[in-house]
Amino acid sequence: MARPALDRGRIDPAISALRKSGASAPRIARALGISERTVRYAFRRLATPPAQRKAA
Repeated sequence: MARPALDRGRIDPAISALRKSGASAPRIARALGISERTVRYAFRRLATPPAQRKAA
């Protein structure tokens, strides 16, 4: 069974806001109900300037 696609338009801003408040990856994952791996990927993705990001 395929996993549902994540809505990056909603998840990336939420991860960014929680990260700015000092939350760790495991804490953010629990708060958003997503995997820690997804959160860590978003950290790397958000650290890259928008012009260099691959389209998601």
